[in-house]
Amino acid sequence: EVAALVVRNTPALLPRIESSRLRDELGVPSGVALVLYQGLLLPERGLVPLVAAMEHVPDAVLVVQGSGPEESAMRQAAEQAGLGDRVRFMGWVAPEDAHEYASSADIGVVIYEATTLNNRLAGPNKLFVYLMAGLPVAARDFPGPREVVVGERVGDVFADATAEAIASTLNRMLADRTELCRTAERARAVAESTYNWDREKQVLVDLYRRLSGNGV
Repeated sequence: EVAALVVRNTPALLPRIESSRLRDELGVPSGVALVLYQGLLLPERGLVPLVAAMEHVPDAVLVVQGSGPEESAMRQAAEQAGLGDRVRFMGWVAPEDAHEYASSADIGVVIYEATTLNNRLAGPNKLFVYLMAGLPVAARDFPGPREVVVGERVGDVFADATAEAIASTLNRMLADRTELCRTAERARAVAESTYNWDREKQVLVDLYRRLSGNGV
């Protein structure tokens, strides 16, 4: 009998950054929350409902960093909902800048639709990128994200990729800013202690040692 070995797609540990770069560049006042999505803009990621959700999340701005074929539909949804400057499209950002941008947001979003087994079971890289930035996470309630987000108390989940479910979760997280700050601290702490490549690569190293007969 062979047991499955799970190696998470976690990033290398990056330093903690205190930054207001995202807010400064976009000219967003301090009382307005920044909800961040970083990644490809693809179908089956629930991105149009994410945009539509912002109509029901007052005093928050959705920042989209990435590009892809779903961008036009997202822009159309923002226009139809009359969201104006409450959905900001920044396009691709340089990889060396992504961590600082994420560090200056308030909530990171991980969202997929239930169209494939991969979508349901994935533990996407952006989840761990957000944690590295000390960013509370709002995620689709699938097994991979739930294990981390709920299990580590680093955010909240929404049951389905609808505007109503997403908005409800975001509003719940934003209702208590003191608790949101505590959640941000927990996010960074678990990134430092558990969800980073320096820690995760040891799983592979230990396997190689066992296979080579150099370990127990």
